[in-house]
Amino acid sequence: MKWTDATGHSFTLRDACYVGNVEAVRALLEMGADPDMTDPDDDGWEWISAAGKTPTPLHCVAIAWTHVPEHVEIIRLLIERGAVVADTVLQDYWIETTLTDAAIEVGRAFGIDGEHLRNLRVQHGAVEDRYDGGKVLFVEDE
Repeated sequence: MKWTDATGHSFTLRDACYVGNVEAVRALLEMGADPDMTDPDDDGWEWISAAGKTPTPLHCVAIAWTHVPEHVEIIRLLIERGAVVADTVLQDYWIETTLTDAAIEVGRAFGIDGEHLRNLRVQHGAVEDRYDGGKVLFVEDE
């Protein structure tokens, strides 16, 4: 199942979750998309996840290269519709987290203690933009 926006860009539930497109997620859920789907779809992605090659939409949020504030709303929408935060979702989050403000809020939405995440950031710094020209940039807390 796909949803197409006004510009003609089509999204499956997994890729809408990954990129943080709340409008697409909401529309797909209204169209009857399964919020905890594990079956293959035709999004064309080769997913790398603790869940294997067919991650749930929550896994796709967890493995997003850049967490954005919209991911928090997406997590809430999916959970309201019955999605389960499985241990493998949390494994994916821990592998991919950058400990930025947005990533910490995503972790909190998954049920991880925000204070613990902020303490980790104090200890290790945050990866502000790990894909900026191939350089890894760390941001120290003030």
